Amino acid sequence: MDKKKAFKILQQKCEEIPKLKELSFGNQTYILWRDDVRDVIKAAFENGDFYEFYYADHGEFGDKKLVESMSDDLKLKDYIRNIGNLEKALLTILKKYEALGNPDANIKESPKVFIAHGGGTEARNKLHDYLLALGVQPLIIEEESLEGLSVNQQVEQYLKEADCAIILGTAADKELMDGKLNPRKNEHIEIGKLQDKFRDRVIYLVEEGASFPPEISGILCTRFTKGNMENAFVSIATEFRAYGILKAEKPI
Repeated sequence: MDKKKAFKILQQKCEEIPKLKELSFGNQTYILWRDDVRDVIKAAFENGDFYEFYYADHGEFGDKKLVESMSDDLKLKDYIRNIGNLEKALLTILKKYEALGNPDANIKESPKVFIAHGGGTEARNKLHDYLLALGVQPLIIEEESLEGLSVNQQVEQYLKEADCAIILGTAADKELMDGKLNPRKNEHIEIGKLQDKFRDRVIYLVEEGASFPPEISGILCTRFTKGNMENAFVSIATEFRAYGILKAEKPI
């Protein structure tokens, strides 16, 4: 599908969200709307965009069986929150491709960064939001499979797309010392593999209290704390400029 056509369709879908919020929990209109948006994103844009929207499909409660056992009021509250999550993800995608709405714009593809991590943490979420603010697409392996893809298959796909990598190690990553990060049980991302792929284009962010794995024991890492990641973000921006990913351009 043509990207400009897809962009217009997504704009229309975004305008339909207020009406969706007026409907009751479990309505089919919402299901059809969500699936249509997924199909458009998958047909025209990047895998990272599709995953961004796909994994936003959850409310306050992740357990669907738990939601089914709730009162109608709580179900409606969770439904509205879920639509809010999808709206935020859709607006992020539209913002990324907003130049498509200008026929004279020179469309440039955003740089992509592979994020190796040990699971969902506040640090990972902050890193994700910071990269988007820089105009960089974070490629993050999620904690559950997508459309039958295993974590390893997602890793291989993302490695093909990424321009560089960030290794995020937190104090909760018990196997960090072994040179592995585990977004899911029994499946891991080898730090050595990322080093072979990206060589000198790997940024190491390690939380205070986490042990260095052998693969990076002699490499300069940026340390951070749960309450302060600002210095780490400055280091990321500096490295991106060195890689040629971030370039200051004067507006026309």
